[in-house]
Amino acid sequence: MRIIAGKFRSLKLQTLKSNQTRPTSGIVKEAIFSSLGSYFDGGVMLDLFAGSGAMGLEAISRGMEFAYMADSNPQAVKIIKENVKNLKVANQTLIWQLDFISVLKKCLALNLKFDLIYLDPPYQKYQADQLLEMIATFDLLKPGGRLVLESGKDAIFKDSYAIMKKTKVKSYGKTQVTFFQKGSR
Repeated sequence: MRIIAGKFRSLKLQTLKSNQTRPTSGIVKEAIFSSLGSYFDGGVMLDLFAGSGAMGLEAISRGMEFAYMADSNPQAVKIIKENVKNLKVANQTLIWQLDFISVLKKCLALNLKFDLIYLDPPYQKYQADQLLEMIATFDLLKPGGRLVLESGKDAIFKDSYAIMKKTKVKSYGKTQVTFFQKGSR
């Protein structure tokens, strides 16, 4: 797996060698970032269920200022730390080894707000609807902030969660990507 674009373009990332994570394919990753505008002028993101940290690191490569990356799997966290070290972006990242509920509660307690939240939960294990409800209830997006949810292609989500509205749904093979955005105040 490699960084697709930006200042770290073509640099290789380590990945977890197991079936416990499912890296986002290069085609899906490029489509997501093309939909988001390809490059960022700063901003803060949360990469939940981060796996190798590829999405957060891709965002930093494309101009995101800071990425919080979280995964409950200790081996995945080890890989994220290796990738962060190899790219020399420790000052632009914070890595948590926590389950998703603990991460969201921690973000709420720290009053963190994000320009971008990326969710790629195991397709069968988590109720993504519950995640979306928690993020909306905790008001974790900045005004105009976006949330990207990767899921199985048959997943159906509501058109809105509090003030977070669905803006686009795209399918790529067995993968569906759903985009949400928080309205500006």
